[in-house]
Amino acid sequence: MSSQTRDREIYLHENRYEQPKEIFKHLAALAADRVGVPPGAKVCDAGCAAGEFLYHFLKVHPQAIGTGFDLVPELVEKAQSMVPAARFSVGSVTDAAQMEAGSQDFVFMNGVHSSLPEIKPALETLVGWTKPGGRVYLFGIFNPYPLDVASRYRAAGDAGDWTTLYIHSQASVSRCLDDLLGPDRHTFEPFLLDVDVAPVSDNPFRSWTFRDESGQRLLTNGLCTLINCYVLEIRP
Repeated sequence: MSSQTRDREIYLHENRYEQPKEIFKHLAALAADRVGVPPGAKVCDAGCAAGEFLYHFLKVHPQAIGTGFDLVPELVEKAQSMVPAARFSVGSVTDAAQMEAGSQDFVFMNGVHSSLPEIKPALETLVGWTKPGGRVYLFGIFNPYPLDVASRYRAAGDAGDWTTLYIHSQASVSRCLDDLLGPDRHTFEPFLLDVDVAPVSDNPFRSWTFRDESGQRLLTNGLCTLINCYVLEIRP
């Protein structure tokens, strides 16, 4: 099962618009705290799925102008119907022509980088779309150790193709961004959930929380993986 097929199955059938993910709340607040979201601020969600993040962002910051795109047409159609105030289209983060260069105050990409075997082209594209003084925010799994990891999986009994999850290291990402922007223009910040998340019995790919011996809440999933989630802030 490809990552696009997996996302289609999840997001076409879920409607969590009024119950936003904790990371969505965090990112919307972070944008306001770090830079401010003035009237007319342009906000792009790369790999928007069904538009849940922009739904929340524009609810909190209705003065912003939202744009989203995704590879899956059905998800784009749902996003447009659920978030009519924003503009959605079918497109890829690897296509620099998807957005006008230097046009966005904020560019967000949540989880998408784990489907990309190489992250450098996406970083170049996201930074290229962002105004000087704007912000790029990537959320998801980054390896704090200097190893880039590719993990292949498929459902038990499935004779179809394997899906690959790419865990890019902070070291490799930092090297790309230092070459692109110079030093001290990005920061990795750990994101720790402050709520418990239960396993989803019919989808072991979805992550859930458990407590270690000290009571710390950790994330894992059916890939037998400890999940280290970070918010990567890039300052073009």
